[in-house]
Amino acid sequence: MISLGPCRVSRPLYLRAKIAPAAAHTISLREHLAWDPVEDKTLPLVLLTLHPGFAAGSYEDRDYFELISPLLFAMCREICRLRIYTVNHPGYDLSPKSNIHRFRLDPYSIDGQPASLQMALRWLLGREFGDEDQIYLVAYGHSMGGLALAQCNLQELATDVSRRGPYLQVQKVLSAPALVLSQEAKKIMGRLDVLDALKRSLGRLPLYDQVATGLYRALAPILFRLSAKTYSLNADDTFLNFGKQNPFLLLEQGRELLRLAPNREQLEGLLQGSHLILCDGDKMVDTSQLRRAAEIANETGVPVSVHTINSSHNAEREAPQLVAERLHQIIVDMLGV
Repeated sequence: MISLGPCRVSRPLYLRAKIAPAAAHTISLREHLAWDPVEDKTLPLVLLTLHPGFAAGSYEDRDYFELISPLLFAMCREICRLRIYTVNHPGYDLSPKSNIHRFRLDPYSIDGQPASLQMALRWLLGREFGDEDQIYLVAYGHSMGGLALAQCNLQELATDVSRRGPYLQVQKVLSAPALVLSQEAKKIMGRLDVLDALKRSLGRLPLYDQVATGLYRALAPILFRLSAKTYSLNADDTFLNFGKQNPFLLLEQGRELLRLAPNREQLEGLLQGSHLILCDGDKMVDTSQLRRAAEIANETGVPVSVHTINSSHNAEREAPQLVAERLHQIIVDMLGV
């Protein structure tokens, strides 16, 4: 019998990465655990890596992608051995003893996320699945995770891994990638500069850290509910836990996202060779600009497969069945079954 019980995620596995001289960070990986795992070695191995967006990821026994993994395990059990991992960004899902200093945030910049992502993929492929003959890798990035994944050359990774170990086939899926924010998002996130100015002027005062963190955790749920209607987000989503987030990290990353301004050619290059999932109710990213970039890329001979889902920005939580169906079809096409 196939169980569609709630998602189970493993304890975090911490990887230590050095991205620049004297600047190191830790990232966590969590495996999604099937209730009835497929052990048939005659079936191909599909590795699905999930790369979450801004203020999302894993913590304790929760995961942003927890609604789609049970569906995919059930859909794919006759065609493959499916393994699913969430790869959290630096600064997310850290141990309780970890400390992020509000004035030393360079190791957690979104500029370093692509390198961290690729390090995690290489580790998984080499250490966890190095004894396999062939692996089908589907990398799925949502929002900020899609931004990081879009900058990764998976074909280069496949060539390198296949030269040393298992033959690797890859597929990149970008879900509402935060390559271009909407005007509504820019307007609201523009207020982050005011908060940054306050941090720089008052941040070295005694107890500032505790006071600012306390205010964030008290006010963030209220502000989220106020803006949720603007973005058609589910304000009652039980996944949200503002007590598990670092406000200084979110402040810095939000300001970085706000300043992204890729031109048309850059957008086309970032989308090439991917499956692009767009949500017709998304008010967080500029879907029309992403769609146009994909159309131009296809006209110039660079394949971008566009899928539209009836949802707002967080389709993985608002329309998990539709997302799982798209991913299942991508896996079926990749395996040729």
